Amino acid sequence: MARIVKRDELRTLGSNVRPVWGRQTPGPAAPEAAATPQEAAPTAPATERAADQMAEELHRLRSLVHQLAAEVVTAREELRRHAQQEVIELATAVAEKVVGREIAQAPDVVVNAVQTALEVGPQTPAVTVHLNPDDVEVVRGAGDMLLSHRGGSWELVPDPGVQPGGCVLETSLGLVDARVEARLLTLQRALEEGL
Repeated sequence: MARIVKRDELRTLGSNVRPVWGRQTPGPAAPEAAATPQEAAPTAPATERAADQMAEELHRLRSLVHQLAAEVVTAREELRRHAQQEVIELATAVAEKVVGREIAQAPDVVVNAVQTALEVGPQTPAVTVHLNPDDVEVVRGAGDMLLSHRGGSWELVPDPGVQPGGCVLETSLGLVDARVEARLLTLQRALEEGL
């Protein structure tokens, strides 16, 4: 049977009494607390085991989070490298198209290629210039202007292995590769180093 108890009295009645707020409603009795420490003792190892299991689970979850973070970093780096390579390939393809269009519209572009190759190449008295067969006459027409900067003699050799707009200079000291594909490869390498 329930009765109303003052707070001060509650402390003196012991742990078997619990306060009831409002009206008491009939219902199942609450389980009684263990009367002795020996009865409470079997729950202590279970609590320790649960705490150990929680600690192990926390450690496992932390390891998993670190592993996932490392995988995200690796995936992000791989994506960045892949994107860089695609940008380089796209830029090279665009440059190739632009150069191809420029050569088609202005066949005398090859004159600039030969002039640049003559300027950067070794200064020897004789030069052999390998050109696409379609470019030979264009370069021959600009020959006086090209040789006036350099002096010496040259031989123009039609070479179907050289794409229009490019050339290969051959001297006694070595070659100067001014083919379009070599210049595009130089551009691609510069992009790779720059990114």
